[in-house]
Amino acid sequence: MHSLGLLIAVAAIVIIYLIYKRVAGAGIKSLNASAAQDLIKESGVLILDVRTSQEFRGGHIKGAKLLPVSELAGRIGEIVDWKNRLVLVYCRSGSRSAAACRILKKNGFTRIANLNGGITSWNSMGFKTVT
Repeated sequence: MHSLGLLIAVAAIVIIYLIYKRVAGAGIKSLNASAAQDLIKESGVLILDVRTSQEFRGGHIKGAKLLPVSELAGRIGEIVDWKNRLVLVYCRSGSRSAAACRILKKNGFTRIANLNGGITSWNSMGFKTVT
C-alpha cells in the first residue's frame, strides 16, 4: 500500500511538471525561417539578435537590434516599449534565443516569436543578412 501512495505522488508530480512546462511556454511562438521572413515583411516587429557583438558584426538580419542574451535581463528597459508588440528573437541556432524568449516572457512581454534554427536556418534558406 505504501508503494502505491508513492507511485500516485510521483505521477502527480510528473503531471504538474508537464502542465507547468506547457503553460511556461505559452505565448512564445516558434517560427521557421520562411515564416519569420514573412513576419518581418509586415511592419511593426522588433527583430532582436541575442548573439554576441562579434557574431552580429559577422552578419545579421537587416533591422535587427543587438541585445546579447547575457545582457538582456539587465538591459530590458531598452525594449520595454515592445512589451505588447511583436518581438522576433534569434541567435545562431535557436538555443540562446529560446532562453531570451523565456526572459522576455518573465518580464511581461506578451508577443514573442523564436526563430527556429536561428541565423543558421535563415542563411540555409538563402535569405540575406547585412554587416
